[in-house]
Amino acid sequence: MNLIAPKIGFGKEENFLVLVAGWFLFGSLFQSLRPPPGIFPAWVLLTSAFSIITLSAIGYFQRYTPQPELSGVLSLFLALPFSAVYSKWLFVLVAHAPPIRYLEALRASVWVALVFESSQWLIFRAHRALGRRWDLVAYLFPEDLTTLKTEVERSDSSWWINIHPASAAGNVRPDFSGHETLVISRGAARDLNNYSEFVTAHLRGQRIIDVGQLLKEFRGRVDLHNSDAWTFLLGSTYQSFPIRFIST
Repeated sequence: MNLIAPKIGFGKEENFLVLVAGWFLFGSLFQSLRPPPGIFPAWVLLTSAFSIITLSAIGYFQRYTPQPELSGVLSLFLALPFSAVYSKWLFVLVAHAPPIRYLEALRASVWVALVFESSQWLIFRAHRALGRRWDLVAYLFPEDLTTLKTEVERSDSSWWINIHPASAAGNVRPDFSGHETLVISRGAARDLNNYSEFVTAHLRGQRIIDVGQLLKEFRGRVDLHNSDAWTFLLGSTYQSFPIRFIST
């Protein structure tokens, strides 16, 4: 997911608000307890914060393409029940005032997960209707650039993705708005003369991704024959048993 805003979709603040609304709505529907005033809203806020942190930790927000994926849905159905139960346990431990029953929190988490995953797709559809596109600035060798364009065409994503080759000196074109995603490769980055552009882009929160990671998602697999295979190892994260089970 890292707290990175999707390239087309909600940012982290909007995702948090969607979770708050979902937990409050479905928690209220299933709640049978009557805790002291302020306890339930505080549980909603804490659960939403835990949900964002947990989803970020397991990589839900690191998806580059907006189509629903089984691993992403599975992440929601693991992270949200955990967040709900853990925050409820904290309230029982600290305030001695349970805001909701455990079973009710688990039931609410199923509906929140469905609504949250649906919201990611719906906002993408809205951006599609408005003609918004994802701009990629490619700092790549010609052969890598050709490969990226080919994979974008094969994935039927060319209608919403614009690829702009960057100059060899590594300078971002002046007509860019600063909202573009920078795509680099380890090989091409070593040949760039001006690394300050990447530092500036990083400091202003602009996304910088490796072309290998992007190609992996477009292809749905890791190319072990890729000349830059070290990128996959250095950028890898721990894969839990459910994720490894789905990937086999």
